[in-house]
Amino acid sequence: MVITKNLLPFALMATFPLSGVESKACPPLGAVLPPPRQPSKEFAVIEAVKSLKATFDKVTSRYNASAVSIGVQSIYEDIPFVDLHYTPPIKNKNSTETVTADTVYRIGSCTKVFTVLALLQQKNIRWDEPVTKYLPELKRNQAEGTDIEAVHWDSVTIGALASHISGIGRDLAFDLANFPVPFFQAEKMGLQPLDDKARANHCSGLGVTKACSKQDVLKNMPLRHPQYASYTAPLYSNVGITLLGLVVEKVTNKSLDQLLKEKVLRPTGMQKTSLNEPPVSDNEGFIPANDPTWSTKTGVFASSGGMYSSTSDMLSFGSAILSHKLLSPLATRKWLSPTSFTSSRGHVLGAPWEIQRADRLAPDGRIVDIYAKAGDLGQYHSMFALIPDYGIVVSVMTAGKEVSDEFFVQSHLVSQTLKAVIPALDAVTKEEAKKDFAGVYQDKESDSVVELAVDNGPGLAIKEWTVKGFNVLGNFTFYNIAASGKKLPGIARLYPSNLEAGSQKAWRMVFDQVDDERGEAFDEAAAYPDARCVNWGTMDRFNYNFAGLEEFVITVGRDGAAESLSPVGFGVTLTKQK
Repeated sequence: MVITKNLLPFALMATFPLSGVESKACPPLGAVLPPPRQPSKEFAVIEAVKSLKATFDKVTSRYNASAVSIGVQSIYEDIPFVDLHYTPPIKNKNSTETVTADTVYRIGSCTKVFTVLALLQQKNIRWDEPVTKYLPELKRNQAEGTDIEAVHWDSVTIGALASHISGIGRDLAFDLANFPVPFFQAEKMGLQPLDDKARANHCSGLGVTKACSKQDVLKNMPLRHPQYASYTAPLYSNVGITLLGLVVEKVTNKSLDQLLKEKVLRPTGMQKTSLNEPPVSDNEGFIPANDPTWSTKTGVFASSGGMYSSTSDMLSFGSAILSHKLLSPLATRKWLSPTSFTSSRGHVLGAPWEIQRADRLAPDGRIVDIYAKAGDLGQYHSMFALIPDYGIVVSVMTAGKEVSDEFFVQSHLVSQTLKAVIPALDAVTKEEAKKDFAGVYQDKESDSVVELAVDNGPGLAIKEWTVKGFNVLGNFTFYNIAASGKKLPGIARLYPSNLEAGSQKAWRMVFDQVDDERGEAFDEAAAYPDARCVNWGTMDRFNYNFAGLEEFVITVGRDGAAESLSPVGFGVTLTKQK
């Protein structure tokens, strides 16, 4: 599927031209302005959704047997601002007649997010513990062999399994020995013949194969060779998450199904979500024609890919995560963090997040992190994504033969959706910041002035900064006792942190380190991208009497608009001028 249409009319960005930046901005990681509180009511967002709808209609017009659902919701609103669904003319006779936000799909490996969440909710399970503490059978059943043949199970930790860096193999269910003639012609394809006794040791649950029990997994998984030593390189492992499901069940003495109902599904009102059994009758789900997956039971592997859900439920789930309703704020921040790299500059891994590092969404080209999880089961293909910088959740669900023939269809649809809505959300954040924060802050008694502006760069630009008659902005370099005398280039910018106390919100000032000319030369000569972007290492170098000179506190009113500003290290408070 190729979409070339610009999903956001350029006219929407006319207020924020793309030229004239004084130097390349390098913001800290995270949101550069507070996210919109009511995006569904904003003109830029409404127009972006209209454009997305036109593209959606064009794409789905080619589908005769595939359903598609796309939802996007802000955590600050109760309803989604993107709610698009397509019902194909060809489907299973028992399928729903009309696809809506409440239509149930199978979500495959998106299940892994729920399993890891259930693990994180158990405060007595530590991330660095070996899995053998809870499943000693893995070590007991280990066949003898060299390091090439035998996994060192004591070195496989809970955290390694959750983030696909344990080094163990991907699957048991898809072992070709599970599928006898005529389903798979092993010997004709050069593989060694297996006798009935050898075949009896295998299990899967797919198609005509024997389903696996917990005991089967703990007996057979130690027979699989390692792919890497643990903590070497990421390798996606379905059975790794299955093992975590068994750990959670052993610790809680409850089934994962029961645990999720108690701790996740009921608290978030997810009535159309379940594990391994459809939560609704067939006519409330979308069932592709000639696809048996709808009613397939994944058994012991359910914790890795056995869930059913709807667009509306997944949006509720994502909102609950970002609003800290399922984990504490600290635990949520830890969860929404990378754990390892991949060989792609655009992908890093979390637990079990597939984090996409996008530099093609925000108009200023900065990195926006997408915490996503894709899922595939038969002809069902879904993706669930959180974008913390903008406080939004995305759910894409598809099913059918046509979408199954496309390469990572759900990931493509998420990308196109975000390319439409993120520039619009970014425009809204600037408009709101201009209204709420831009302007002159003054304390006449101390002869102090700070002027903030919104321009085409990220954050708030500091245009003037004078304290007690001294030009702080023009002489900031000299607060460093080892100053060389060279002034910093560009402009200083303010970015919000996540620290607050009532009506007081903390912001951080960041100075660009080099001008465009020198920065471009440095980037060109470097062996890695974004070489000049080192502000994470240069922030907070200037402080006085234990307070950072880059710390700002903005006091806001009930409407969220700034009333006063304090550059903390200078001990003055400036009132916003009307």
